[in-house]
Amino acid sequence: DAIAVWQAYDGIRFNIAADRFQNGTGWGGAVLIETDNTGNALYPEVAGSSNGDATVVWEQFNGVANDIVSNRFTVGSGWSTAVTIEAASGTAMSPQVAAGTGGQAAAIWHQWVGGRLQVFSNTFQPGSGWNSPQRIDSYDFGNTSGAQISMASSGAALATWIQANGSRSDGWVARLDTAAGWTRPQLLESNATTDVVSMSPASTGNGTGFV
Repeated sequence: DAIAVWQAYDGIRFNIAADRFQNGTGWGGAVLIETDNTGNALYPEVAGSSNGDATVVWEQFNGVANDIVSNRFTVGSGWSTAVTIEAASGTAMSPQVAAGTGGQAAAIWHQWVGGRLQVFSNTFQPGSGWNSPQRIDSYDFGNTSGAQISMASSGAALATWIQANGSRSDGWVARLDTAAGWTRPQLLESNATTDVVSMSPASTGNGTGFV
């Protein structure tokens, strides 16, 4: 099975649409998965679980700033109602999402808070829903960029990002433990003369991670 998502212009603003493919049946037909008419909804990302569930995140303008919004597809129930998964007042951008085997999911994004672009995350657990958003970077000098996330089948995850330190850009990582939550960020490299320009994490089934 598969799910595709995209932004669709209706003549007034951009909406988020989705279609689901079922093996043996085919595509089911496009549906809108957000209904807020305030502003444009852009840059959707989707992650699917092996049980058939899926999580979609995107940026949506609320009239003042961009929020991070999500909708979920659950096998047997279909699409739920779109919900905002961040709480800060500053503009949020560049959401990414990853999913585990049983429908777990984690989203990360950048958000303007205190004059800096910081990295935030929220996690989803089947049966209890989205938790409270939290900042996962902890260095207050420069802006962050390029946040990426991967998730193992167990629900453990790795998040990576780049952060300016005043003279260069460093690579950072944090790990989401299924019991303890996000760990303190760790500097991944120690080159004092050159910039980190891109990073990408990967997680194996048993929770081992690579960057």
